[in-house]
Amino acid sequence: MAMLATKDSRYADLLHEPDLCSRLKVAAAYDILNRQEEETVRELLLQQELAIPPDIDYYSSDVSLSNEMKQRLHEARPATLGEASRVAGVTPSAVLSLFRYCQKLNTNGSTSHPVVAQSSS
Repeated sequence: MAMLATKDSRYADLLHEPDLCSRLKVAAAYDILNRQEEETVRELLLQQELAIPPDIDYYSSDVSLSNEMKQRLHEARPATLGEASRVAGVTPSAVLSLFRYCQKLNTNGSTSHPVVAQSSS
């Protein structure tokens, strides 16, 4: 903060507001994480047709999901991430975890490109 205040006198008063300085530092740190998360969400939206392996074991410890999400997805057996995102009660965070798991499967040798579900038309 002191460096900012020396570069621009409009911020000099901030040096006398430690709570505000602290909150600004935290906000700046989280801004980076928020931007990364937004990029992941954009990528996820583009991958709605990413196929989920039909034999996926939602109860595997490799799939980072809560027990409730594992149960919901196991019962629904969605074929794509788009379908998984529409399963009642499945959170965006769970879909993101599933997306990352499917990416991991794709990069670990099952295929060099994301598997896209074939349309039934």
